[in-house]
Amino acid sequence: MLRKLGRSSATHHWWFIGAWLVVLAAVWAIAIGLGAKPNNSFDLPGSQSQDALDLLEKDFPSAAGTSATIVYYSKDGITTDTDVSSAVGDSIDAVSKLTDVSSVTSPLTTSELVSSDGDTALAGVSYSKAISELSDNGAANFSALERAIEPYQSDSLEIQLGGSLPGAQQVLPETSIIVVGLIAALIVLLIALGTWWSFAWPVVGGLAGVGLGVGLVHILESFVDVPTISDTAAVMVGLGVGIDYALFVVGRTKDHLNDGESPAEACGHALATVGRAVLTAGSTVIVALAALLVFDVPAVTAMAYAVVLVVAAVVFSSMTLMPAIVGAVGPKIATSRVPWERGDRATSAGPTLGMRWATLVTRFAPIALAGGVVVLLVLAIPVFKGDLRLGPLDNSLFPTDSTQY
Repeated sequence: MLRKLGRSSATHHWWFIGAWLVVLAAVWAIAIGLGAKPNNSFDLPGSQSQDALDLLEKDFPSAAGTSATIVYYSKDGITTDTDVSSAVGDSIDAVSKLTDVSSVTSPLTTSELVSSDGDTALAGVSYSKAISELSDNGAANFSALERAIEPYQSDSLEIQLGGSLPGAQQVLPETSIIVVGLIAALIVLLIALGTWWSFAWPVVGGLAGVGLGVGLVHILESFVDVPTISDTAAVMVGLGVGIDYALFVVGRTKDHLNDGESPAEACGHALATVGRAVLTAGSTVIVALAALLVFDVPAVTAMAYAVVLVVAAVVFSSMTLMPAIVGAVGPKIATSRVPWERGDRATSAGPTLGMRWATLVTRFAPIALAGGVVVLLVLAIPVFKGDLRLGPLDNSLFPTDSTQY
């Protein structure tokens, strides 16, 4: 069956590529049309903390809402300098008038909120609604809070924001980091595959699978509360396994093309062999993620659903889109060698570097095993030194130039 799928994808490559474009466009059109947003509502059914929150919402609704902390800093003194204290008071008045703000605790009237040296003070902002009840996890409320304090920032008064409302805002990964990662992947793939017309396609296949999976996640958000971190986790896992799975297919197909097979036969042959590995690897990841369902924590369960969707999408991409791309490119996948690619490797004449390495490792297995353990122990030094951070997320994970940090 897999052989037939690979042969058919390569033979009718434009139909498969066109179908992929149509499916991608349709999924994203549905996702955009539904307009769902991530939801950082975290429930822990059966836990004491959840019982306490439920009790607050029932009997003390004003205390059950979300909150924010305004941090003021001035070398001139928060309460001793007239201009500074006036700016602090005016900013608190501005914040108290914002939508959904129920109360603001001022450091000008509560001395416990001012540091002993008088340079730092806190103001507590209470909202009438929980974070899950605010639109888009309170993004509009957070923007309004930033705008309210902005006019009072000065050389003599620094104002920053913290608390549950700012901490719930989504942090998008920096574009530069993604670009650098993709460039590094392309360089590694160029060295590994050794031909100009083969190295970029695993990245294309991985991105296509992730694009389809993330679109499905956005559709899922219309039916399940999916936390904002799910997108980041799904993209990270999806790109990692997606490029890997696509590389399996392209690399093996290239080998069969070097053996003289046609693109269609090479794709069929590849899917009949490494295609099984892709399905097994993808299924293993999905089963491992499904284990998160036993925690019965809705936020964790939703994140597992999101990553499963993306992994399934990249497996689908590797099994259908990659053979179609190979069929469209044709024999150039194997023949357009880079300058450093050895001819004997391309024609499978003689042992390759990988084959020689495998022979060496198996011949001296005990030494290789000991060496591997030593390398792993060296890599684990941060764990033994206590430098590995474990525990709940906090505001130190935000970008260093953000107000939350």
